[in-house]
Amino acid sequence: MRFRLVYLLCVYLYFITQICAQTAERRNIAVVTFDARGVSPIEAEAVADRIRNEFTKADVYQVVERGLMEEIMEEQAFQLTGACTESSCLVEVGKILAVHFMAGGSVTKVGNLFTIEARIVDVESGKIVQNVIEDYLGPIENLMVHTTKIVANKLMGLEEEFKAVMLGGTSDLLVKSNPFGATIYINDSPIGDITPYTIQGLIEGE
Repeated sequence: MRFRLVYLLCVYLYFITQICAQTAERRNIAVVTFDARGVSPIEAEAVADRIRNEFTKADVYQVVERGLMEEIMEEQAFQLTGACTESSCLVEVGKILAVHFMAGGSVTKVGNLFTIEARIVDVESGKIVQNVIEDYLGPIENLMVHTTKIVANKLMGLEEEFKAVMLGGTSDLLVKSNPFGATIYINDSPIGDITPYTIQGLIEGE
């Protein structure tokens, strides 16, 4: 009888240890709306939503849903007077939400250049554990689809894995101009050919 009790206790302790280990591996995180600088608040919110979704898909963190986050903050009578981008603000919100980590940042547009600056803050220590600045030149639609994925993966430390997926294919590109004879640039560097010209074997992502 005593042996059986000891055995059951050991099994119980084993399962408790496994649960605690799993919890430690996947700590929870909340993503706040990004500060809008030269873009609309809706666009900045959409960027944060995209990054939050990438976090959820990667399954690195237990991600707090935006609706639940807003509900908790409302219950605690906490209202942000502006964008929560500073580490001190992220820590304050993180303590209210009872999460381990907070993610926030800003979306800036100058001319046609977009910049996403994002960080993850440890709520307990107040330290920035990851900081990412990513530039993108082009339409905001591509920023939403591709750049947000790059930012999210860099924040989670999955950058190399993401590059392996993104750089997996090649394509040919026919470049024409009117009049003919225009210099062709890729990534701001001339390739030594003029239009019309077919660029072969372009790596995806360039």
